[in-house]
Amino acid sequence: MLVKKIDAKLIVNSFDLIIKSQKVDFGEMLEARKIIECATARMAAINRTEEHIKKMFHILDLKIGSREEFIKINYEFHETVALASQNMVLFYILQALRELIFKSHTTTPVEKIEESVKQHRAIYEAIKGRNPDNAEKAMISDLDNFSIILLNEARQRVACGNAKGTKV
Repeated sequence: MLVKKIDAKLIVNSFDLIIKSQKVDFGEMLEARKIIECATARMAAINRTEEHIKKMFHILDLKIGSREEFIKINYEFHETVALASQNMVLFYILQALRELIFKSHTTTPVEKIEESVKQHRAIYEAIKGRNPDNAEKAMISDLDNFSIILLNEARQRVACGNAKGTKV
């Protein structure tokens, strides 16, 4: 049986319900994203089309004028990589995970944007060159960088909460 369209919102809502009811650790979500996104990067290097390459190139060529623009472009780039894997089940699972993760991720330090763009270029080059090992390595680097940003953001929230006398 062929499923014609999956409603990503249903997957997100289901994941959200599971995560809240089972008290899933945020780190586990990041770990799941890393495993799946590395697999999609590998698959994208094998299955990508010229259209995927053109779209990634176009995304990387966009000028980033603000954090908000970077977050949008970052999301679009990772979405294109997942689509290039040509595995729609993984694509929708990643969409759900990213949406849940980005609910808590509010900022990206300006100094990290350039580094992330460089990592995206490395992912792009590996996928373009049909090199799954390098695509996975570059994706690991990008996601590790993102995890560091999230950890620093969480530490700042805790520090602000403690400074205000709020229990966290």
